[in-house]
Amino acid sequence: MEDKNNPLKEINQRVDGTDIFVFNYNPETKLYTYSRPFNVDEVNDLARESNQVIASQYSNTNQLVWGNGLEAYKHTGELINMSTLKAIVANRVLMKRTNGKQWLPTIKEGIELRRHNMLPPEVMIDFGLVLYDGLYPDKEIAQSLIATVKAQNYAMPVVASFKSLDLKIGGVIYSVMPQIVSADGLYHGNEAESLLTNHFPKRANYGVHKVCLDTDGRWDASRAGVLDKFDLFCSAGRISTKDSMQTLEQEAKIFNHIRRSLDSISHLTQ
Repeated sequence: MEDKNNPLKEINQRVDGTDIFVFNYNPETKLYTYSRPFNVDEVNDLARESNQVIASQYSNTNQLVWGNGLEAYKHTGELINMSTLKAIVANRVLMKRTNGKQWLPTIKEGIELRRHNMLPPEVMIDFGLVLYDGLYPDKEIAQSLIATVKAQNYAMPVVASFKSLDLKIGGVIYSVMPQIVSADGLYHGNEAESLLTNHFPKRANYGVHKVCLDTDGRWDASRAGVLDKFDLFCSAGRISTKDSMQTLEQEAKIFNHIRRSLDSISHLTQ
């Protein structure tokens, strides 16, 4: 959710000649929000730390510890064996180790990345949850989320990115329960309905479902009862970050011919 008292200036532009995409600029903090690929060290560290958290904090859960742990795909910058539940853990680890400066892309950020062909094709990528009502499927989780929705006076439906989610121990199906813990990356009511109507050709109208970019390149908010489902090709290959133009320049230096494009982006904030 955008802070209405501190509006962001939308940019939504790729830095030419790079794999960096700038979402917006905050004129008060003078910080840019942008997306870039993981590097190999980052993704290996994130996989290891996330697996350690799962092993230490969720060792008695049913499905979170089932199957292969998170890992880097063939030593590249992609995090694989992803599921909705594991991604919630990984995102919390990422945000904690960077003091909130980095996170797995929100759903709106993912839509912009997909629109500009900056996400890999034929790969399923998890982005969060959608809550339509308190009924089946995953009724127990849906009703738990609705309790928070009512307490926070959010309108239905609710679309929640990993940035707005965490886990708590409990529940019958997975032994963990997704919880809404932040308004960051959270969309509800008319905003959520518009998001679903305009971007999700595959959607449901009941219960709670995972939100993902499917292998056919279409956005899907209709997958039910599969919050623990993972696959070799379920992945996260990018992070979002918030930082200064100086840091953005440093991270773009590994690419060629960037100066003119960065000057153009900087000009948009004037």
